Order: sequence, then C-alpha cells, then structure tokens
Amino acid sequence: MSDNSGQLNNTSLYAKVITAITLISILMVVVFAVKLINSHSRVVVTLATAGKGGEYYAFGENLKQLINDNQQRIQIQTKQTLGSYENMQLLENGNVELAIIQDDTPAKPSVQAIASLFPETLHFIVDNNIKSVPELEGKRIAVIPNLLGENSDLNDPNSFFYRFIERYGINNKVEVFKTLSLADANDLFLCKEVDAIVLFIAVGNESISKILRQQTRPARLLPININSIETWHPYVKEAIINKAAFWGEPAIPENAVPSISVQSMLLTQERVDKDTIYEITRILYEHRNKLTVKNPRAATISLSSSGEDLGIPLHAGAKAYYRREEPGFIVTYAEPLAFLLSIIVLCATGTWHLRLRLHQRQKNQADMYNMKILSLIEQSRNIENLRELREVRQKLFDIFRKVLEDLDEDRISAESFQLFTFPYETALRTIHHREWRLMNSSSKDVRFGDSNL
Repeated sequence: MSDNSGQLNNTSLYAKVITAITLISILMVVVFAVKLINSHSRVVVTLATAGKGGEYYAFGENLKQLINDNQQRIQIQTKQTLGSYENMQLLENGNVELAIIQDDTPAKPSVQAIASLFPETLHFIVDNNIKSVPELEGKRIAVIPNLLGENSDLNDPNSFFYRFIERYGINNKVEVFKTLSLADANDLFLCKEVDAIVLFIAVGNESISKILRQQTRPARLLPININSIETWHPYVKEAIINKAAFWGEPAIPENAVPSISVQSMLLTQERVDKDTIYEITRILYEHRNKLTVKNPRAATISLSSSGEDLGIPLHAGAKAYYRREEPGFIVTYAEPLAFLLSIIVLCATGTWHLRLRLHQRQKNQADMYNMKILSLIEQSRNIENLRELREVRQKLFDIFRKVLEDLDEDRISAESFQLFTFPYETALRTIHHREWRLMNSSSKDVRFGDSNL
C-alpha cells in the first residue's frame, strides 16, 4: 500500500510538471505569434508639420519620404497645420502621432521627445530705414503667432512677442497685425500696411530670401541682443545670421547679424508603440545623409546631443535606439554578478550536501528501527511463553512511538516512515499469529508465566 501511495504521488507530480511545461510552451507560442503579427502589420503614423512654404512642412515631407522609402511596415502621412502651438494641441489630444514643434512650446507629460532637429532663428525683418528695435515705436508689425511657438493671443502678457516688445519699452506704442502665413505678412509688407515682420524660422529660408531681395520695398534684418531676452526666456540661445546666409548676389546680409534661436524638435505621444518610434529614430539617424541632400537642415541633427537635455522626457523607443551600443546589464556588472553567482553556487552546493547528509542520517535512523523490528520478528517466532510474547509486543510499540517522535523532529523522513510501516505491520501479524498458536495449542508443555494472561 505504501508503494502504491508513492507511485501515485510520483505520477501526480509528473502530471503537474508536464502540464506546467505544456502551458508555458503554449504561452511562448502565443507571445511569439503576437510579436510576429505586430512586426508585419502596417502602421499608419501622422506627422503634424506646418503650412506650405515653412521649414516644418518641407522637413516633414522629406522625412516622410525617407521613412516610407526605407522600410515597409510604417506608413508616414503628413498634416498641414498653423505651426507649433496647433501641433502640440493635436499631439496632446491624440489626433497625430508625431509633430515638429519649437522647444519653447508648453507641453503636457504625455508628450515625449524623439530627437532635436534644427535651430530656428528669430528673423526681425524691417523697412530698410529702421536700424534698431526702439525705432519701431509708432510702427506696425506683422506677427505670425504659431511660428513663434505660442498661442494666437498676442495680448497674453506671458507670450514671447508681448514680453519682447515690453522689454524694449514699446509694448503700447506699436500696432500688431496677426497673420496666418509668411506670404500674407509679405503682402502686407509690400503694400506698406506693416513696417516689420517677426517670426522664428531656419536661417537661409527661401521665402525670407525673396522678401529681403525684392526691390519694391527694400528690407533688412534687425540685430537682436540675447541679454535682453535670456533672463525671462530660458529656451533661447545666442545665434548669428552669418554674412551672405541667403544665397545670391549681392550678399545678404552684408554683415553678420546677432539674433536668438530656439530648437525645433520631433515629438511623439507616450502611447505610441515603442518599436515604431525605435524604427523612426533609427532611420532618421542612419539615413541622415540622404535627408541632408534634400534638406540641408538635417545636417544639424546630432546623435550625441539628441538624447540629452531636451527638456522633455525621451520616448522609450528613442531611448532604446540611443542606448543600443551601451553595454548590457550583464556586461556592466559582470564581476559583481560572477561573485554573486559563486556565492549562490557555494550556498547551493553546501545546502545540497547538508540535505544529503540529513537524508542519509534519516535513512540510517530508519534502518536501525527496521533492524530492531526484524530482530523482534525472529525473537517472537521462537517464544513459547505468552508473557514473553507480550514483552516483545511492548517493545514493538515502544519502537513505533520513537519512530513517530523522530518523524515529528525530522530525524527520519516521511519516505522512511512509509518504508517502516511494512516491517512494523509484518511484526504485528507475526506476534498475533504466534499468540493465537500459543493460546490454542493443546500441548501440555505450554507454561503460563502470568496468571493475568
């Protein structure tokens, strides 16, 4: 019966192991199948740029073509917008997955960074007769709000343009015209409806070049001193519009013009798939030369700086690409891990040896009891006296009690106890059989040693 119980337990354990292995195998197959399906399923990603004629639109179209040409799974489509502020709203609301935005545009925690792109410099285009910002007093200025990376409320005291003209003391002495595009602003300038145009845009922009080169109303760039701005606008950096930055003859500008700049960024939503963003980041950097041929702005994209100090947390996919060459956890901590593994192996080996010794000790203890029982069985077969037989039975009970005590104190194992029960039951049956023979024997040689029996 003990053997059958052991076999049942072994069979049950074997069945559990097989079931566990089967379930793990099924789970792994499902996981790999899902990953395989996801890796081949087509993903449509929308990129918010800006209006035609702007740098965001041109760069976005070039980036779309680059990504679509260099892989099959991700399909990029672009969305024309009014600029940074609208792009941020679309991104925060989940209407687009990617957006090009100036780094001074307020962002919510769900928005994350992919890369720093190219600088955008403040262009303050004025009538050729105006030499400095204070001379704008009493003049009219065309402002393209969304190209300043802010909302359309130009009276907001926290907006860039409001604080800029306030710094020069002319906030109540200029007339502001809000326009939707650079083309509209240029029309107003040529018609002398405005005396200046202000916007952030990449140096060398073709539309700006046309405004500065047209002969209908000669224009120039105003120099801007960063010292008057950086104290209240932490995102701005000092910039220079170099001599002859706008190609052609004559050289425009004739001399370098100091200005300020902000950085354009490629942003995404936290919810966008990690593998998708990893692939977009990879193509952006590994095929940057192709992008630079079509859009020189891409030359300023730097891997060494894109992953650091962006002011916005990196998306997990972009972070995985930037850190792809960093040594893994095992390589970095190889020595401590090897030391820890050695300790674990020593502890495991020591524990294993202790268990073996304990098991051997338990087995020896059980063997000792079994030998005593076998001795009692041999002894009971030769007893001719009921009193002596009772003493043998008592010794058997004493052995059983000691076995139970040892089992409780882990001096013998449950396995050994099961093996002990067979000789114990055999001894009991032998004593009972011998007792029956003695009590029913008709032999006159039977001597009763105790009258109570």
